[in-house]
Amino acid sequence: MVGKDMIIGSLQFTPLHVFAFIHISGSREFDISFRNVAYLDLFWTRYDKVKNDLLWKDFKVIKISENASRQITILFKSESVPASDISYWLRRHCEEVGGLKPIYDKNGFWIGGYKTIVKLHSTNAGLVHLPNFITIGRDRGYLFYPGQPKVCHKCGSARHFGSDCTKLFYSRCGLMGHLAKDCNNEVKCNLCNKVGHLYIHCPKSEKNGLPSELWSGLSIEEQMNAEAEEMEAAEEEKSANVTETVIASKGGEEEQELLQSNNMELQSEDTNIKKGKRTEKSKNIAVLEVVDVSTTILNSDSAIFEKKNGTGNRE
Repeated sequence: MVGKDMIIGSLQFTPLHVFAFIHISGSREFDISFRNVAYLDLFWTRYDKVKNDLLWKDFKVIKISENASRQITILFKSESVPASDISYWLRRHCEEVGGLKPIYDKNGFWIGGYKTIVKLHSTNAGLVHLPNFITIGRDRGYLFYPGQPKVCHKCGSARHFGSDCTKLFYSRCGLMGHLAKDCNNEVKCNLCNKVGHLYIHCPKSEKNGLPSELWSGLSIEEQMNAEAEEMEAAEEEKSANVTETVIASKGGEEEQELLQSNNMELQSEDTNIKKGKRTEKSKNIAVLEVVDVSTTILNSDSAIFEKKNGTGNRE
């Protein structure tokens, strides 16, 4: 009943989603684990919609794990947004943030995006998910990860996207209900979320003074430049080694040709001596240096739901 009617029928899950469904005979507990955290999030979303149905009235669902860590991807259409500002924005929205790692395509070009591991904030109602868009100044980027709900960036509704939203929203003050012509509020910075200034004047921005907690070490951009310089130096060294090898190879060929020519002349001289004809060499044998050149070229995230006894208590 539980597997077929509740997991498959009510929640619409299949073995493709479920890693393990454990039930010991005689027990009232059913332990379900999912193949990844996105399916666990989907379980709670679907359960919230059916928990008051008659089918679920004798069951209590217990959350035994919640993986708040996510690997997120951020993509901007502009390369001018400082990585330190992106990190600062993430720290404002997440409990923990790892280092940003630039994303490169198969040809080695940076695509203007980053990957990193974050830990989302958690409340009694569940995880506090990140928005689908990240806006810093006038630049808007895309932010996504497995299990992220798709919502309107204006009003937060999951029933439509921002392009279809009918509610009024003014981004410079961050408030709903009006547009620019009717706004009497102070402007709000979309980096630090403080009122009274915009991003261009934000003291937390790298352009206006790097936050003290980010001063140590090289910035992401400096690291990328250093890596590019190392790659360029390696290419130049490789090219120089190849050129030197070619020159040495040509020198070796010329040496062999001279030695062969000298040997032929010596053989000819010996032949002439044997015939009583002694000829004097007009060429000297050159002393050659041989150049030796070497080149160095699922996690399973679980939930338990157990059946109540006749009095509504756990057994």
